[in-house]
Amino acid sequence: MTTTGSNTNQYGVGWRSPEPTCRRTAFTLIELLVTISIIGILAALALPAFSSARARGKSLQCQANLRQIGVAMTGYLSDNNQEYPRAYNATSGATTWMQKLAPYAGIPENQMGPAPLKRAIGIFLCPEYRPAGREVAYALNYSIDPTQIYKSWNYRPLSVSGANLFLIVEVAMNSDLYSPNRDGEVAKRHPASSANYLFVDGHVENIKGQVPSTDPRWTP
Repeated sequence: MTTTGSNTNQYGVGWRSPEPTCRRTAFTLIELLVTISIIGILAALALPAFSSARARGKSLQCQANLRQIGVAMTGYLSDNNQEYPRAYNATSGATTWMQKLAPYAGIPENQMGPAPLKRAIGIFLCPEYRPAGREVAYALNYSIDPTQIYKSWNYRPLSVSGANLFLIVEVAMNSDLYSPNRDGEVAKRHPASSANYLFVDGHVENIKGQVPSTDPRWTP
């Protein structure tokens, strides 16, 4: 028969078996508070890194959008005698360049247009910018349009050096065309106060700060 507590050896001397040790498994209040504090500090240290990585990711997505717009532009050029889609003209009642380009970007008909339709969707939206009204995220370089500047390249890329000329820039305004002289600064909504630019030859660059109006990349 198994017994606990006191036992007797062969000489009749009694002895007491050791009590089982009780292991403490619960946190004390102080330990719990210290643990929570450490977790809070680590989270605070990691948050800026996460935010920075997310911002860089959105900038890369914006660049990808612009590259896709460049590909859509190439398709449009092939079907339209090597001429880019023209900007909206209130006098002629023309549609925006985005609406003209929409079929080449895989956007179904009647998804973009005058209100109540959205002015821009899909690749025409920067992930860092969601306008409440009719503002757009991207606009054509003003020197493409002969109504904007005397020395215009009139929507024809073959007449200019494509690797050194802006085609589309980031904006936050209700206009198809952007002029550095008239419209202030471009929308620098990416890390290090930068903006993305699509060039005529189809490549995209992220440029920090404002590009002055005297920069040769604005005009041919």
